Amino acid sequence: PYPLFSFTAGVGSAYPAASARMQASRRLARGMRLAGGGLLARLEQHAAAGRTAIVDADGTATSYADLLRGAHAVGHRIRSERAFARGERVAFLAPPGVDFVRTLIGVWQAGGVAVPLCVTHPEAELRYALTEADACMVAAASDTLAARAQPIAESEGRAFFRVEEARPSGDGGDGG
Repeated sequence: PYPLFSFTAGVGSAYPAASARMQASRRLARGMRLAGGGLLARLEQHAAAGRTAIVDADGTATSYADLLRGAHAVGHRIRSERAFARGERVAFLAPPGVDFVRTLIGVWQAGGVAVPLCVTHPEAELRYALTEADACMVAAASDTLAARAQPIAESEGRAFFRVEEARPSGDGGDGG
């Protein structure tokens, strides 16, 4: 019921309703930080509860557990790359949906800084974003996006992988 952001000019008696909303939002955020242990811990809580994380435009539902298994695999793939060290930037090309979120969380789990690239940008803009961000590697979520991103990554001397290559181990393994 309360907005996360308020664009009022001030907080105080002149704006009592805005002040109350902002204070409630701060209490809520503070409580989530203290009780949840951070975003990744919160995602794990949802996974343990068997909740649905994402419903794609085609109606395909993905659970938090499946999302986190995929993210763990992506994170493992990133950490296995010699060019990667904690705090490095990892660029990725993925459409909105499960692959985008899986890759984003995987980068964070690996300790990297996510650099999402826009799937509609032409080659020159993708190259510019990659070089300006100084990303150590590039990931792509599909064959079509890989066909666009891999030549750029290779010509700029960056490691490259397809998100599909980072498969979660669901066959009795522990995922990493």
